[in-house]
Amino acid sequence: MRKAKCLLVGLVGVALVQLVVPASMIVRRERCLREGRAFKFLTRPLDPYDPFRGRYVTLSPAAATVPGSAPEGARWGETLRGWVTVGSDGYATFGRLTRERPDDTPYVDVRMLWSQQDTQTTVRLPFDRFYMDETDAPEAERVYAQHARETNSFVVVRVLDGFAVIEDLYVAGRPIREVLKEQTP
Repeated sequence: MRKAKCLLVGLVGVALVQLVVPASMIVRRERCLREGRAFKFLTRPLDPYDPFRGRYVTLSPAAATVPGSAPEGARWGETLRGWVTVGSDGYATFGRLTRERPDDTPYVDVRMLWSQQDTQTTVRLPFDRFYMDETDAPEAERVYAQHARETNSFVVVRVLDGFAVIEDLYVAGRPIREVLKEQTP
């Protein structure tokens, strides 16, 4: 009887963990989209497919290259804080990288890839994929690639406490879904 009770408690515990972990991930993303500050990041196109998550538009944000060096002793894969700054053109970039969380400056947790002698540091951003409906993604990729060469394309990213979530992808100044609706016969 005691073994059955322990087994039941264990199964209930596992079930709760399986519910709480995905729910907390969803709540974090939704909170960031609702309460986070919006920033526009310039992008460049690529084309991929993820067998587990489906079709998406790969983004290569220009902000992945940060001017200046990484903090002293920073290594490949280390999490750093990219301090978000907005230029006179209205687009966001990272003004500096630190290990410390800034008090009153928006920041994004990024992974260091490499640093080039005091000139620039390349980082991996948490927002390099824009997931879409499987049927729309190939056409969106084509439209995005076509317009990215002609005009500036960008993503609006919501940032909250180091966490970043893509709100929307813009092509020629309009949301990608609007552009796709106009092109569908």
